[in-house]
Amino acid sequence: MMEDAARLLYQNAPTDVPVVVCNAYPDSLLYDLKTSALIQDDRTQALKLLQMNLDVENELDGEHQHILLLPHKQTQQSAAWMAKAILALEEGGTLTMCCANKMGARGYQKRLTQLAGMDAHCVSKNKCRLFHVKRTDKMDVDLAQSWLKSGSLQWVEGLDLFSSPGLFSWNRADKGSELLLKHVPKDLSGVGMDVGCGNGILSASLLKRNQGIKELYLYDSSWPAIKAAQKNAVAPEGVDVHVHHLDAVHEAFHVKPNWIVLNPPFHHGQQQDTELGQDMIVKCCKAIKRGGTLYMVANRHLPYEQILSEHASSWTELAAAQGFKVLRAEK
Repeated sequence: MMEDAARLLYQNAPTDVPVVVCNAYPDSLLYDLKTSALIQDDRTQALKLLQMNLDVENELDGEHQHILLLPHKQTQQSAAWMAKAILALEEGGTLTMCCANKMGARGYQKRLTQLAGMDAHCVSKNKCRLFHVKRTDKMDVDLAQSWLKSGSLQWVEGLDLFSSPGLFSWNRADKGSELLLKHVPKDLSGVGMDVGCGNGILSASLLKRNQGIKELYLYDSSWPAIKAAQKNAVAPEGVDVHVHHLDAVHEAFHVKPNWIVLNPPFHHGQQQDTELGQDMIVKCCKAIKRGGTLYMVANRHLPYEQILSEHASSWTELAAAQGFKVLRAEK
């Protein structure tokens, strides 16, 4: 779906003026465009763009004449992107979006019309919608600021952490992480890792209760997750905390830790991808020092035990509840 939307967007973009592409999807059609910036906050996608010898930035900055935008699967985050993009346009500048019908294209078109204060011209093709508006004095600046605020990094009451829409379980503690924390021991020490840290919910708790931790490394492929984790993983005196924007499958870790905590993702975009979690488990097993430990949680139905049998010296199931399982593996 994303591939079809991206190709339709790039095929209809101007080739004679500089364009900024937000949530840039890697495609050879990008070479045909006069891109002044490619914005991609997902490290996995950014690596693909870098492999195409294209420069990539994490966030949109500056003022621009033409911006192209592919929305996120999470509506609130996409609305914030729309708001940020239209605010970054020069007067008379154009914002063009494209979205697969199954991802809510009609709704995004209505939102853009509301934001710009004008009808969004639309073209439908390949089960996608392409639509654009211009920035004029009809733009609803208050609405743009509201969407930008509600879709950005914010303190979440009840969760008691900073988080932002688009992150996994962004405004509540997920049951898997809660179960994992119940079964991770309180005497962890030395160097640890939180792989696929999200907003840092695991690390924030571990740093408070495990006084033997000397160093903690947090990794995530999402730039918004990194920004949240940097605020939430507060280092006690004498503890070094390192937060890195990194693809945990395709990029190297910085150290070999004594232990790792892991709540692996099993979706890539809209699609279920069990191989992603399996690849992360393999990477973690290889990274741990001999004698080290991996603590992980997963949905009961996901086939991770065989991976642990192949890449760890031993493993055991510590708990099973509410559709989740907590596994402990030793190297």
